[in-house]
Amino acid sequence: LISTVKIERFPKELFDEARYGTLAEYEAKFGRGSWTLKTLPREAEYKQWLAEELAMLPANQTVFEIWNEPWDKMSPEDFSTISKWIREVVAKERPGARLGPNLRGDMSDYGYDAKVVAAGGMAGMDIVCLHPYGVSEDRAFLRAYKKWIAEKTGREIDIYITEYGSHSCPAGPAKRTELDQAGNVARQSLSLYAEDAKALVPHWLGQSENNPTYHEDWYGYIRKNQQPKPVLIAHANAARMIDGGKYLGDLWYGPGIGAMAYRKDGENRLALFTRGESLKVVVDTGAADVAVTDMFGHERRVATDNGKIELSLDAYVTYVCGLSDAAVAGATSELRADRWPKPEKPVRNV
Repeated sequence: LISTVKIERFPKELFDEARYGTLAEYEAKFGRGSWTLKTLPREAEYKQWLAEELAMLPANQTVFEIWNEPWDKMSPEDFSTISKWIREVVAKERPGARLGPNLRGDMSDYGYDAKVVAAGGMAGMDIVCLHPYGVSEDRAFLRAYKKWIAEKTGREIDIYITEYGSHSCPAGPAKRTELDQAGNVARQSLSLYAEDAKALVPHWLGQSENNPTYHEDWYGYIRKNQQPKPVLIAHANAARMIDGGKYLGDLWYGPGIGAMAYRKDGENRLALFTRGESLKVVVDTGAADVAVTDMFGHERRVATDNGKIELSLDAYVTYVCGLSDAAVAGATSELRADRWPKPEKPVRNV
C-alpha cells in the first residue's frame, strides 16, 4: 500500500511580513487564508516547523507530494524555492523518502513545468505528481511527459497520480450518470496502471452535492448521505482484478475496442471496453472455459466454442479471466492511432 502525503501550507506565525507586509494587509488584498498557499514563509522557522511535523508521522511514511496545483497560486520561481526547502528537510528527516512536486503536465518550454525545472525546483526530486482528469486517460500524453521530464532533468522520474477521476453531476451541461462515472474511472485506472503510474489516488471524497449543475460537487465515491456510489465498487473491482499484476500489452480487435491484457496470480486476464459504442467481439481464449466478470465483480463461468466466446461490449469494462498464454502472446504496448479513430474530446489549443 502506497500512502502519499501532501506537504502544503504553514501556520500564520510563519508568515513573512518583511516580504509581504502585515498579514491583515495581505488578506485585505488577496483574500482570507490565501497566504498559506500563495506565499513563502520565513525559511529557518518553516524548516524547523516542517521537521517537527514530519517527526509525528509514522516511520514507514516515505512518499511525499509538494503542494496542490501550485500553478495558479505561486510563481514557478517561488514554488521552486519552497520545493528546495522541503527537499532539504525531508532528505534530512526521512533519508530514502521519495519526494516530488505536483506539476501541471505541461510540456511547453514556456509553460509552468519547464520554468520550475529551470528554477531548480526539480533538483534532487525522485517523482512528479500529476492530476490527469479526463474521461479515460490519454496514454500517449503520459508517455510523452515521462520522456520530456526525463530529458529536462537528465534522469528517469516516476509519475505518481495523486488526483484523477470522474464526476456524476446530475444536471446542467456537465450532466453525467453515476454509471458513466464508474465506467470512466475503471477505464482510466486500467490505463494509468498500464503506463506504470506508481500510485493511483483518485478524487473520491468531497461529495458536497451543493449545486446539481456544478461538477466539482459530485466527484465523490460516496454520496452525501453516506451511501456508496457504483464507482466505489467498480474501482475496488479494478484493483482486485489487476493490482499487484503485470500489464502485458494491448490486443487488437478492431477500431473502437480497448483490450488490455494483464497477468495476475498466474492467470491471464483481459479487460475489454469501448468508449460508449455497443460492439460485439469474438475473443479466442485458447481455453475450454473462462470466467467473465463485469465491472462490478459479478462473475460467471462460460464454456467456450472451440476456445472462442462472443461478447457484447460497451463503456463498462468486462474482464475475461483464464486465457491461455498463446491467446495473449500478441499483446503489445504499441499505441495504435486507429484504435480510437474518433477523438474522445476536442483538441484544446493553448
